[in-house]
Amino acid sequence: MRRPRDFRRWLAFGFSLALTALALYSVFRGIDAHILDQLIAKQNRGLLAAAAVLVLLQILLGAERWRTVLAGLMREAPPLLRVQAVYYASIFFNCLPFGNLGGDVARVYLARKFALSIRQLVLSVVADRVLTVGALIVLAVLALPSIARPLAVTAWFGAAAILAI
Repeated sequence: MRRPRDFRRWLAFGFSLALTALALYSVFRGIDAHILDQLIAKQNRGLLAAAAVLVLLQILLGAERWRTVLAGLMREAPPLLRVQAVYYASIFFNCLPFGNLGGDVARVYLARKFALSIRQLVLSVVADRVLTVGALIVLAVLALPSIARPLAVTAWFGAAAILAI
């Protein structure tokens, strides 16, 4: 006889497969195949490969950033592959409507096995978001001076003020 845990795993796998199929159907149902073929033929394959590698690298580094936050809340850091799997699944939910919220909720829900309370998991996701926004503001402060537009100067002062606060 099968254990309920096995059934739940298969049910979760079936649900995620159905959700993926539904998302792919909704994306591809209105695409004109002839125009898509023309667009794909005109693409620079090297740049597409570079973009795919950079997206994968961004996901891997984002998961490692969150793992660092989790390690600060635990006695020892959670296993690398588990954090990567949870973070990657949350990225999928980020692509759905209300994405960021859905991805964060999925991350908290899927990370319940990390021996942390729900409160600590929510805190880890919020801290990860704050670190991300802070890093983006630092990048803006560093990059905006190289843009020769009056609006860039205003944006730089705004980003610098936020960073100072």
